[in-house]
This record gives sequence, C-alpha cells and structure tokens, in this order.
Amino acid sequence: MSKKTFSDTYKDFVVSLFQGIEKGDIEYIFKGEVTSTVVTNILDLAKLNLEDDELRPVSSRIYFILGEGLQNISRHQERIDGTTPTDSIILISKKENKYTITTGNLIRTDKKKELEQKMQRINSMTLEELREFARYIRKNYTLSDKGGANLGLVEMAKRSGSQLLY
Repeated sequence: MSKKTFSDTYKDFVVSLFQGIEKGDIEYIFKGEVTSTVVTNILDLAKLNLEDDELRPVSSRIYFILGEGLQNISRHQERIDGTTPTDSIILISKKENKYTITTGNLIRTDKKKELEQKMQRINSMTLEELREFARYIRKNYTLSDKGGANLGLVEMAKRSGSQLLY
C-alpha cells in the first residue's frame, strides 16, 4: 500500500467537499483566519441553528465540540513558511441525523508526531478511560503559554462518543 502525500490527501478532501456541497450535506464552511470575532459569530450562528426541537438531545454536545475545535484553531494557528493563519478551515456537515465537525489548521512538521501520538492515545481509550484521563489532567496539568491544559481533544472524544479523525 502506498503512502498518500499531502497533495493526494488534500485532493481527496477537496473532492469529498465538493461532493458534499452538491448533495446538500454541507451546513457551514469557513476558510480564513480564526479570530475571536469569527469564533463568536460561528458559535452564535450554531446556537440559532441548534434550537430545533429535533436536535435538542444532542445540541449541547455539538455546540461544545464546535467550540473546542474553534478554540484549538484560534490558539494553535501559526504562520508556516510564508503562509498565514488564513489557511484554517471549519466545516460542519449533516448527513441524515449525523453531524460532522471538521476543523483544521497547519502545524509544523516537528509537531506532527507528537500530535499523532496524542490522537492515537485518545482514540484508544474507552469512555471511562477518557473520563479518568480528563480528571487526571484537571488535577495535574497547568495552563500552557497558549492558555490550554491539553484537555480539549479528550473532552471532544468523550462528548462525541466517537474517535477523532485526523
């Protein structure tokens, strides 16, 4: 099996994005710099869209996961080799009764392995292990220089009940 390059992966993403748009699965898409104003506007829009009675059982989980994803982007977006933070993306899609929240931003290649290991560790945990790990982080970690305690991804996995794709 050949290893996909960044351009192959990106091309696949763009193709699936356009297919989603054609089918009407895309609820919201944003590409650009994620500022505090952008975060506020997207969360306000999401709150309005999630007021539907049909969504009430899951609306708080969707809102929380979206907020965490936006916070991760706004805290960790960087300028890499002449790029600007405008390369961040937010995508919300709905197919049948399943919402998918996709957030992304560029990271430095020297941080890639650490992030992959963190994601693999989180994805390998059961719900109870995620709860335990979240308690451990709250007790033992201090805030980083970016204002986080490495709790966001754990909480997103815990509340979504699904593995985090990356």
